[in-house]
Amino acid sequence: MIELGETLTKEQWNRIGATLELLAPIMGEWLKRKDHEGLGEKDKEEFLADMHCAVVAVYYVAEYAADKCRFMIVKDEEAKHET
Repeated sequence: MIELGETLTKEQWNRIGATLELLAPIMGEWLKRKDHEGLGEKDKEEFLADMHCAVVAVYYVAEYAADKCRFMIVKDEEAKHET
């Protein structure tokens, strides 16, 4: 079997989860204040629901699958040409 990318430790996954928990409400408030098309509160609620799912998934990986999940950095070639 070929394995690409890198695994993270349980501690790293838990740190990611904690960071997402801290950032989610801040970003949610930003969306609410942005109030794009008058949907600020709805955007905030939907974002926080999505982030809750992401945080639960990250903590699950930390506890049960840290050695199975891998990260691989993918370079965006288009982004390089925009500057």
